[in-house]
Amino acid sequence: MYLYKYVSRSVLDKIIEKKMIRFTQTCYLNDPYEGHIYEDPSNEVELEPYFKKQIESGEILAKEIHQLQIKSISDNPSRISNAVAKAKHDFDHKYGVLSLSRNPRSLLMWAHYAENHKGCVVELNKNSLPSKEKFGDVLFDINNGSVVYSSIKGDNYIRPKLTSSQIGLILKHDPKKDLSCLINKSLEWAYEEEVRIIRDLSLNGHDEIIKLEKTGEDLCLYRLDPGCISSIILGARFNDDALQLKIKANGIKIKQAEISKERFELLIRDNQNS
Repeated sequence: MYLYKYVSRSVLDKIIEKKMIRFTQTCYLNDPYEGHIYEDPSNEVELEPYFKKQIESGEILAKEIHQLQIKSISDNPSRISNAVAKAKHDFDHKYGVLSLSRNPRSLLMWAHYAENHKGCVVELNKNSLPSKEKFGDVLFDINNGSVVYSSIKGDNYIRPKLTSSQIGLILKHDPKKDLSCLINKSLEWAYEEEVRIIRDLSLNGHDEIIKLEKTGEDLCLYRLDPGCISSIILGARFNDDALQLKIKANGIKIKQAEISKERFELLIRDNQNS
């Protein structure tokens, strides 16, 4: 019934205040393997079908044009690197990721993403989360966004391709194939038990955007459906009376994480004061 978002107290305060949640652009994710893997295109240029058909038909002129284009590109490698850099920038800012977990009791997740157990976990109702059926900008939802963990990287590349309309270079982009790299991660991350919702930010943009002055990041925020937040789980070291009162004032159920006395694990119980 539920998925979980580990957050700091400051992030939770904003979620409750705005009733919104962030979809993080791939360039801001913490794993250096995140996002698209770009192949060095300096030794390979793929023909667009238009050119390929003309060359295969024996039209010498088309072949000569192609050779001139290849020579033009190879003589100026910065054209390729600039095209790749632009495509990578566009890709990194085009898609937003909401990372959720199946497990609200992970000691490591609490330490890494919830202020060393001083933060919280937001319990989200699966049925109220953005889905492909509800929103046209959702590309992966909880039904196909489960992260696959492996020790081997996928072979996802964007390669340069000549256009038929101009002497220049564009880059192939197949969202369905390219975005599969966002749900494949190293085995070292398996403890996160992650499920991802991925949106195309260029289609629906965002409900609100905030620019962080310190980092220059654009925070793309989306409004949560009413009732999406089922409860807030307070960390075992949580100590923020003002925030707890704010949670209560918004009619959200409060739960409490506690350290087990018998095992290295967390217990979660209903908060008696909620």
